[in-house]
Amino acid sequence: MDCPECGHTSTVVTVTRCHPTGKRIRRYRRCPSCGHTFRTTQQAEQLDDEGTLFWRKAKRSGTESPSSFFTKQNIIDIRELSKYEGWSSTQIAKEFGCHASTIRRIVRRARYKDIP
Repeated sequence: MDCPECGHTSTVVTVTRCHPTGKRIRRYRRCPSCGHTFRTTQQAEQLDDEGTLFWRKAKRSGTESPSSFFTKQNIIDIRELSKYEGWSSTQIAKEFGCHASTIRRIVRRARYKDIP
């Protein structure tokens, strides 16, 4: 697993926890190079009709995540309101119903980096 901060190719698993249903595994990892800690989640899905399970890496963030508050178009709109319309983070936060620090992270591209 690559470190999301420095890109180092090997990380150390510090804690592994299984969900009570047994269909998810959460691993807490640490990069030996930069010391960054992060979490990964894997989900079991059925491979075939026989009920064979396989593990896939769950999405950790982004608009594709089922728990995402924003859509891709929301992110684009937030950045345009900030850049071209000159709205403050507080104004945009009231419009979208979230905290101003969340808006600042989106505008700075600390969050949702993959969306232009």
